[in-house]
Amino acid sequence: MKHGKDIRRGAAERVKALRKLGASRRLLTVFIPVTIMAVGVAAASYMIATRPEVAAKPVVERVWTVAAIPAEFKTAQPERRFYGRIVAGRAIDVRPEVSGRVLEIGPNFVEGGVVRKGDPLVRIDAFDHEAKLKEIEADLKGWRGMLERDRERIELLKRDVARRERLVKRGNASEKTLDDSRLSLSEARQQLIDRQTNIERREVDLLRVRRDLADTDMTAPFDGFLVDVTTAVGKFVNVGDTIAKAIAAGRLEARFHVSNQEFRRFLSDGNYRGLKARVVWAGQAFEALLDRIESEVRTGSGGVEVFASIADVTIDTDLRPGAFVEVYVPGPRYEEVVRIPEEALYGGDTVYRVENGRLWPRQVTVAARDGTDLLIRGAFEPGDHLVTTRFPEVGPGLKVQVR
Repeated sequence: MKHGKDIRRGAAERVKALRKLGASRRLLTVFIPVTIMAVGVAAASYMIATRPEVAAKPVVERVWTVAAIPAEFKTAQPERRFYGRIVAGRAIDVRPEVSGRVLEIGPNFVEGGVVRKGDPLVRIDAFDHEAKLKEIEADLKGWRGMLERDRERIELLKRDVARRERLVKRGNASEKTLDDSRLSLSEARQQLIDRQTNIERREVDLLRVRRDLADTDMTAPFDGFLVDVTTAVGKFVNVGDTIAKAIAAGRLEARFHVSNQEFRRFLSDGNYRGLKARVVWAGQAFEALLDRIESEVRTGSGGVEVFASIADVTIDTDLRPGAFVEVYVPGPRYEEVVRIPEEALYGGDTVYRVENGRLWPRQVTVAARDGTDLLIRGAFEPGDHLVTTRFPEVGPGLKVQVR
């Protein structure tokens, strides 16, 4: 059995051995990563030192291809576009002046029919009017015959009065017989006057019947178009019934709305009268003249209704009332302005001029807008090339090539 002193000596030696083992492990833990890092650094240094040399490329300035237009100073009068519709400058309701049954209608008496002045529209049964005409003509013939007999009777009475006057002077007849003869002559003359009055009245009736008879044949009052046709063969019409509406082909107008600001700008003080305009419909352009404004200006509309009379419109046109149209009215004149597309303007007041292959900004003022174009004034010379290509990289000194 070991002594206690030997046991303690053995334990101390084991503790010392364990401590040496732990120190060796800690040393390995630090040494291995450091070694790996050193090897990596050495490898990287070697690779950097042995890499091939690459020649640096020279910096080349980019050249932008742009479109440009030469600056041309001109006088411009831009048109202003308005929207409106076609209205009838002259239209009448077709109404019969006599009543009766419709016997015939004209070949063009249909909705949308095109008629020329004098073309047949409707023929109304004229039997009653023809009968009345013959009746009046017979009455007049009889009364005119009686009128001749009245004149002959008056001549006889005149001679009888003259004879009795001679007899009274000789004392062969009484004054009473002379007075009776004169009274008969006066009555005959009054009867003649009454008969003449009746004949004149019947002659007026004759004219009226003849007019009614003529009115049974209704014809087109002018060249134009028919709308709202409401009658047909066999239908009975009364005096004043509206059977159609006729629109004069040569009196079409464009009615369009102009704001108060626009009206004050170039249509006020009566200078709109006779101003030439263009009316465009379905790709067709018609010349027009501003004629008048509406009779009553409605404050709630925010503007004025203007009427433009369309020139040289004939019956052959396809334009019809109700069609929506564009109306182009010339505005104020601008002297010495340059026209550019709106994409050539930057920041609302800058354009770029090409000089020696580079861009240089120029300050401008916008005088007016004409559709998608702008009318500008600025400090540049006639012939200066103004860039019209729009791109975000634009700037002073940028090198460009004009295509």
